Amino acid sequence: MSVTSFHYRALDKAGIKQSGVTAATTETEAYRKLTAMGLVPVRLKPVMPPLLSSRVSGKQLAEFAFQFSVLVSARIPIADGLRSIAEQEGPGRFRTVIEMLATRIEAGESIGSAMSEHRDVFGETFIATIKAAEQSGNLTKALDYLAEMLDRQEELRQQMKSAMTYPAIIVLVLTLAVGFLVGFVIPRFAKIFASRNVELPLLTKVMVYSGEFMQAYWWALGIGLVGAFFLARIALARPAVQTALDHVMHKVPVIRDILISSGVSRFARVLGLCLSSGINLLDALEMAGRASGRAKLIADIEVVCRQVRSGGRIAAVMEHCKYLPPFARRMIASGDEAAELPRMCAVIAKQFERDSAVRCKRLATIIEPLLVVVVAGIVLVVALSVFLPMWNSMGLMGS
Repeated sequence: MSVTSFHYRALDKAGIKQSGVTAATTETEAYRKLTAMGLVPVRLKPVMPPLLSSRVSGKQLAEFAFQFSVLVSARIPIADGLRSIAEQEGPGRFRTVIEMLATRIEAGESIGSAMSEHRDVFGETFIATIKAAEQSGNLTKALDYLAEMLDRQEELRQQMKSAMTYPAIIVLVLTLAVGFLVGFVIPRFAKIFASRNVELPLLTKVMVYSGEFMQAYWWALGIGLVGAFFLARIALARPAVQTALDHVMHKVPVIRDILISSGVSRFARVLGLCLSSGINLLDALEMAGRASGRAKLIADIEVVCRQVRSGGRIAAVMEHCKYLPPFARRMIASGDEAAELPRMCAVIAKQFERDSAVRCKRLATIIEPLLVVVVAGIVLVVALSVFLPMWNSMGLMGS
């Protein structure tokens, strides 16, 4: 029978209210456990999974792994250590998950088994690493590796976000400004020109009709934008759409290089982590491939795993993994031959993390002048739609 976590409120012998989470197979057993602890249960209900799961960030997981490693190194009982970590977390889903881990471990489950109930929070790599580390007795070392890996991944993610923040702000401000000009300013000029019987050029007519449409159907445009946003989120959650988008993005020159660098760095980091934690090579390759998030690399690694199962050496079959740059393939082959694959994976990860950071900065320097040109073009079009009728009007007055 599976263990369930229960939220409880109870009174102790002094009549003071107590609350927390306890684990039991049934509600009756939970009552018995609380009574044995000298508590009088007032309220007891199962912990329900959230309908809308609040996302746990990579930074939170990295901090959790580091704090957990310190507590394990200090030989503090795991359940007590997890409760200490939960107390430092703000109210939210992650705090509840950590409390549930503590109660399940206290009930006799292993750490990996307890974490398996929360795969959407910890992820497959984190859980598999913890399970392997429990078996090998290297839990502290594995947690340190996890903390370092998650921290570096979050740093790389933030670099990519910062490279796209400035362009996103410019596009948003430009869209609002153009919407205001087309929806409110140009239609007023159009009324002035109409009162003077000025023939409007085609460009001005297009702007005027666009403004009138925005004024009449602003609500429909709003609903359409919100609907498009949610439809895009639903579509991007589908693996087929993600694969197709990944394929398209790999055809854009600068973005392709960033995607390859970030994917290879994640692959190498996870591969080294899994091997250091005692996970066998094939499972480590499969997990690292999935962790990369790159469809082509995942497909290449599946081929590599089939060939290794057939008796091929990793040094030879890695040549078929064309997604990995030659430097990464050579380093993996050297590491396998020298029996130092985890160390070589760390070298590869460090190299491509640096490469990805440099390419993100380069992307920002390319986007900025392009945005200036686009903004200038849009401003020119809007300005011409206003000034062309003025020039026509001045020509009529002169004649």
